[in-house]
This record gives sequence, structure tokens and C-alpha cells, in this order.
Amino acid sequence: MTEWNNEASLAGELAKIGFNSTIAYGIDGEEQPRGIIHIENGKATAAGAYNGEDNNWDLRAKEDTWKSWMKKEMGMMGLGAAYTTRKLK
Repeated sequence: MTEWNNEASLAGELAKIGFNSTIAYGIDGEEQPRGIIHIENGKATAAGAYNGEDNNWDLRAKEDTWKSWMKKEMGMMGLGAAYTTRKLK
């Protein structure tokens, strides 16, 4: 949650458009997501382990891909590239 809010190229840009969503994250091929983050006006307001909550997005990637993204800031352009190259589903 803190990392999301600290990244101006992500939270800042989404705040400009009043983005609200609940986003689940997980490993490609697993039955359920592992984590979830709640976004209000671009800012993360809550985050934690997934416990069956309803979500608007369910983002999946290979475990090694998630690990590499955690080491390096992704930003909006990186997010778009990950989606178009199918590293993020």
C-alpha cells in the first residue's frame, strides 16, 4: 500500500482521473489471488492478503515476474508494457 502511494507516476496519475477500484494480485495458474489492494481516488486505502473479497481486477503473472517487479519500480508505462507483452494477465 505504501509503495503504491509513494509512486507518483501511478497513484498521482490515477488520482487525477478519480480512479477507484479493488485489485487482486496473484500467480498465473493459481486458483485464487494472493493479495488485494483497495484504491480510492488513485490512492491505496487498504491492502493485505486476499480473503475472498469481490474485486474489479484480478492481475496475474508468473512468480519470478512478480519478484523482478518488486525489485524495480514499474510505473504506468511499465504496467502498460507488461500487459501488452502478456507478462501481466
